[in-house]
Amino acid sequence: MNLIYFTIGYNPGYVKLLEVCLASLRKKCDMSTIKLLVMCDLNYLPYVNNLGFDYTIITPENNSPEQVSMRKVEIFHFDMINNFEKVIYLDSDIVITGDLNVIFDNITKDNILYTFNESDDFGEHNLIYFGRQDYTKHQILEFVRRNIKVFNCGQFGFLVTKIMQKHFSNVLDLIKENDREFFYEQSFMNYYFNSYYLTSPIFNSYTILPTRGDRLLPNTCIAHFANATIPFSSKFHAMERLFNDFK
Repeated sequence: MNLIYFTIGYNPGYVKLLEVCLASLRKKCDMSTIKLLVMCDLNYLPYVNNLGFDYTIITPENNSPEQVSMRKVEIFHFDMINNFEKVIYLDSDIVITGDLNVIFDNITKDNILYTFNESDDFGEHNLIYFGRQDYTKHQILEFVRRNIKVFNCGQFGFLVTKIMQKHFSNVLDLIKENDREFFYEQSFMNYYFNSYYLTSPIFNSYTILPTRGDRLLPNTCIAHFANATIPFSSKFHAMERLFNDFK
């Protein structure tokens, strides 16, 4: 059995995005071997109770969008996580356009975070959005040599293993110890997993970003309307249009 999970909170408007995401997921994906989980605080329980989740994790209260998003790193706190073989995380501003089981099938290594490269520019490792702005010149050159690129934390996957649990725990430690500027959990996850060369960009074959002008391809499973500056209402209408196109 595999698991797909989400986080939600801070802005009730994002529940509308989550509803579209779930509707598209159930329409396009064979759910026979997949369970759904959402992480939210008590304030959001009324919003998610009727969305058909198999599991709900009640978190401490979330007072910012950053706090909501960072909850995804706490997935190994789920007491039933070891009942699952593979896990995919999805942001709520996503429309599913194909069967995600093709991605699950490609998650095979116990020490790897499977990711989506948001940019081919190796210089973006030095941006606050994708690290802690303290890579050495040698590290950047090694990223180039190994073809390690920055990744978007709106979709990723992994095998449920003790070693992956340790990796997530280490990322949480980085977050707790941080005393400088950051961009959601994405800064920390990029810094940790890329520094140790623990990523594989299999989502590249299946994910597009419509907000940067990407078009649907034959293999596309995930249309991620990623851009923190776009109002949720604009994302909702764009997602709804795409979903209605294949109703």
